[in-house]
Amino acid sequence: MTREATAGGGSPDTVLARVGDRDVTIADWIGAWIDTHPPGSKSPTPQEAQGFLEVLIDRELATAAALRRSFPWTDQDRADTVAVRDRLALRAALDAVVAEAHRALPDSAGAEAAGVLARERAVAGLEAHWSDAELERLAAAFAALAPPSSDSSLASQIRALSAAPRLDSTQAGAVVVAKAIHSARPSTMKTARPSTPGTGDARPDARSYRTSAFSRDSRSECESGSQAV
Repeated sequence: MTREATAGGGSPDTVLARVGDRDVTIADWIGAWIDTHPPGSKSPTPQEAQGFLEVLIDRELATAAALRRSFPWTDQDRADTVAVRDRLALRAALDAVVAEAHRALPDSAGAEAAGVLARERAVAGLEAHWSDAELERLAAAFAALAPPSSDSSLASQIRALSAAPRLDSTQAGAVVVAKAIHSARPSTMKTARPSTPGTGDARPDARSYRTSAFSRDSRSECESGSQAV
């Protein structure tokens, strides 16, 4: 391991320390300092700068030692790796879709508006065919649930709002929405009842049930599709 002192500054590529075949440059030092210190922190003294460089050198030594060792992978390690890969693939897919939607909006539009437009495009592209009759039956079943009492505890009110109606086998197996990929039935769409737009009531109409159920179903498809990215 060799070190090169830098007097009077230097270019970002100036090597401050070398650990094996890994160089620690001024750019590395500055990036690490920014990442570990809050904005507006005072500039380090020469002694503090040297001490922080020693920390970076120790980190490189620890990394090199870890890479020389062979650690057996457990089933949990493999599962965690797959989960990270899937999350990264999903994030990349979603970011691409939202970015495309953002380009169709004014420059002043925010990320939320782009996300709404991306969702609307995705829903339209699925060409869903809804059964208004089944939606009305579901909305009526939710509306028949007893509303939470205003004098009950918060936990009781949350449980009441999260309650789902009991459906017989015929109702649970009825097709609510048919798409090119698959059909959704009430038995697969269990959720807290949505609120009627424009009110504080927890009793939904068919339109609000349709919106919440389909948004959730579309997200599930997006997550499934991202695994193939």
